[in-house]
Amino acid sequence: VISLKTNKEAKTIHKHIYKQDKIVKFTSDDKTTNLKTSFSLNQNLCELDTIYLIDEASMISDITTNINSALFYGSGNLLNDIINFTIKNNSYNNKIIFIGDQAQLPPINCNTSPALNKVILKNRYKLKANHYTMRDIVRQDKNNEILKDANFLRNQIELNKFTNYTISTNSTNCKQMNYFELEKHFVENYKIGSFNNPIMITHSNFSSRFKNEWIRKKIFKKRCSHLECKTQEYCKNTDLLYLGENLISVQNSLKFDILNGDNFIVKEILN
Repeated sequence: VISLKTNKEAKTIHKHIYKQDKIVKFTSDDKTTNLKTSFSLNQNLCELDTIYLIDEASMISDITTNINSALFYGSGNLLNDIINFTIKNNSYNNKIIFIGDQAQLPPINCNTSPALNKVILKNRYKLKANHYTMRDIVRQDKNNEILKDANFLRNQIELNKFTNYTISTNSTNCKQMNYFELEKHFVENYKIGSFNNPIMITHSNFSSRFKNEWIRKKIFKKRCSHLECKTQEYCKNTDLLYLGENLISVQNSLKFDILNGDNFIVKEILN
């Protein structure tokens, strides 16, 4: 979106500020030998005063990564590396606009999102910083009950009050149902081979895996040819991929220009 609006190339932070340095063997605390890929901070070759727009900045951490991690970037401190790359390590009058939502979860082991915290940027990184909150709604109907719930929770976060709240049910945008009704609705509205499908949000990784495996068995029952499944409502054998299956990337790949979170549809399966 930023690339389309600015007519400038947009990249992930890691792809822009780091370069692969080396792959080394190391011995961890439990005496096992592992490989570690390290990335060093790139040299900023831009010779103009530049404004860097960094979206989803609530996820940027300033906690230093364990040096024995399989992937190690720069100093291990992402926010510190961003500031060094864009401002500290060059003589140009560069600026950063961190764009994010403080109501979203902060980075792991952080109580707040440091890149969106004016006090941290001023005191810890010695930057001149201003903070602005955009409150005008432009992409949703203002009468959307989900939006009303989200704004209520946001206000509670700002007031640090979490004692009592309710959410909308059985309205235009929200409907309360049990899990079996939800599963039935999901399966009936799921179209194999399409990106435009229902999305189910779960409260844990375990729940996500369980529901994904179970619903997948039902969705692909129509394509099942196993004799033992004929009398079942679901396919027992879903260890293999099916054509039209929807996949999601769980990590970045610089080689294939794939980003964590990218969606894919299986078009061909090679033996």
